[in-house]
Parts: sequence; C-alpha cells; structure tokens
Amino acid sequence: MRGAAAGSWVILVVWAAADPGCTPQSRSPAGAAATSPVTPGDGAVPDAGPVASQITTWTCTASPCPWGGSLSNHALVWPAAAGAARTRLGYSVSAGVYLPAARANGADIAIETGEARVHAGPPDAADHRLLATIKAGQTFHVTGLAAADMLSVQADAPFTCRVTLPPPGDPRVAAAAPPRAPDAPPPHAPVAPPPRPAGPRGPVVRAIPALWRCHRTPGCFSDPWTGAVITWPAWAAHQDNGRSGNVLRFVHATSGEPLYPYMGAWAEGCEVTAESGTAMVIEWHRGAEAWRETVLTPGQSHVIHLVPPEDGALIEAPEGTSAFSVSLRGCTPRRIEP
Repeated sequence: MRGAAAGSWVILVVWAAADPGCTPQSRSPAGAAATSPVTPGDGAVPDAGPVASQITTWTCTASPCPWGGSLSNHALVWPAAAGAARTRLGYSVSAGVYLPAARANGADIAIETGEARVHAGPPDAADHRLLATIKAGQTFHVTGLAAADMLSVQADAPFTCRVTLPPPGDPRVAAAAPPRAPDAPPPHAPVAPPPRPAGPRGPVVRAIPALWRCHRTPGCFSDPWTGAVITWPAWAAHQDNGRSGNVLRFVHATSGEPLYPYMGAWAEGCEVTAESGTAMVIEWHRGAEAWRETVLTPGQSHVIHLVPPEDGALIEAPEGTSAFSVSLRGCTPRRIEP
C-alpha cells in the first residue's frame, strides 16, 4: 500500500452515471457524531473544484469472491496519494475506494446532494459495518477506526460530497483510533474451542425481517438498517446493540414489534446450523467496535465460542439478504441480569 502524501485535501465529487448494484455491507455498528472539520490553516489545500466520478467495478480475480463474478457501484474514489486499496476478498477493484484508517480517522464527509453510506472494516472481513447514512446537508466525522480498518463511501444513486482529510501525522488522527479489541486470545493463553453439544438438533427456526432503528437517541440521524435476525425472549437477550450516538440502534420487526436478537454470555457452546439461505454468526463484546463473524451456508455449522472480552452473540443475515433459517443445539436462554 502506497504511503500518503503530505497535507490534507478538500475535493468535490460529482457523480454522473447510475448503474444498479451495491457491495454487501454489515449492519454491525461503529462511528461517531460530527465535529469541526480541518481548515486550510491546519494544512488543507484549497478546493480543487469538481471532479468527475467513476462507476467502480469489483471483478473476481482470486477467491473467495462472495458476491459473484462482477458487480458495480457508485463509490467515492480517493486520490492516489492517499494510499487507498483496490483489492478485497478476491476482487480487483477498478479504483481506490478503500481508504486506510491511518488517513480516514479525523476525516469529515459532507453530503451536498443525494445521500451516501459510509462503511468500515478490516480487508478480510466478509462484511463491513455501516457507520452512517449521510443525506444532503449532513456531515459525518470519522473517528474510532481500528488500525486494520478501511473506509469506503458508497451509494446506489448519484450524490455529491465534500471531503476533508487531516494531514498525515495529525495528532487528532492518532487520538481517534483506540486499540482494537482482540479477535482472539494472545498466543501464550490459547483457549480450546468448546465441544459440540450432544443430542439432536432442535426444530428449524426462521429469521424475522428486521429494522435497526434510532429510538429517541441523541445524535442518531440515519435511516434504519435492514436485515433479518433470530430473536429470543425479552428476558434473555438485548433489543439494542449497546452503542451510542448514530449507531445506537434498537431492533424491530418490520411490523413494528420489538425483537431481542443480542444474546448474552449464555450463547457459549450454542451450535448453529444453516438450513436455508445464508446466516451469519457474530461473536463480540457488547458495544465493541471489533467482532468475529462466521458466514454459514446450508449444511454448515458453527459452535459459538466467546473469547474474552466477548460476552454475547447475534445470529443475523449478511447484508443484502433478509431470509434464512437455522437449527440450534445447546442454545438454552438464560436471564440477563440488568
């Protein structure tokens, strides 16, 4: 990955074409509310004026290519000097759309017309979490990305935006990136996976189409996230994801009733087997910015194993899907203490 050039940049992006399709991304949350942007006095260069957009294409050239052979999407293309990546999960991308966290933390993204989605995650993750959906007149300040994360700005329809990146080495960037929660225990303290639970599998459970909504949450402005989840009794699981600001979300069925998909520590040892569609198991520490995800296709199984500090799990649909079913074994809900 190329190093970034000195200074920051301000650029107006004008989108022209309108091809269908989008890159699958995740509802798992991160991000924060906007703060003051970098000004020219902080090292930014003057506005370079309108720049023609590109319709970006993902072409499968290796593996695993989870989204098929090729797809196209509107995406913000970063300048070459910013060191944006052009590969992900076996795809070669026609332009640099994945900005490394070292340049993305501290950025401000202001939408002037239309709307766009901001996503982030490590390059090897099957899904990138949705940080925000930004509409015309709104500004999103990027902060809290882990060192391995990449940032992208994508949409299904044309939009214009103005982006300010802080100069390389800006102390605000370093302060914006807290240490990433460990995805696995340190090498000197291995943890053996739990044994598969005994006995027959339970009945097939169908996922419920769901919306992740703002719920009287200060600083929450984006549209609801969509997907599907396996829900549990209200006394055994959380309705919300434990985040704050724009990414604190409460899960509801599309008909409006609350759903409780966020399992507690009792998820340890639960075996999940995909029966139809594609399911995704999230193992995480409630409210964290890092998590582990396992994608299951029909016939595949996964035994949930929580690695400290993880304390819960979620069974949901990958981005772009809203129907799946699973069978469960060894999944006994227990009351969550307040």
